[in-house]
Amino acid sequence: MTYALDASGMFNTSAALRNGGIKRIGGYCYDRRNCAFRGRFGDNGRSYVAEWVIKNGIPMRTVLSPSMDLGWLFDDNPAPPKYE
Repeated sequence: MTYALDASGMFNTSAALRNGGIKRIGGYCYDRRNCAFRGRFGDNGRSYVAEWVIKNGIPMRTVLSPSMDLGWLFDDNPAPPKYE
């Protein structure tokens, strides 16, 4: 499956992809229609984190933040928590 993840409000993501701006991304899928991903991105000396959840085939961004605390959390835990 392929999902279009919301990139609104993010820095120039296509430039970040070309210039190594993706610092770390991780995630998993429970099945084809339920997944979770998070990533740390950077552009011109700034960085931010984003997290997406795909539930019943509908993607939604749950986090977009320049917070350093969240950046460190995402560095230590590149994939969102899994629930049974």
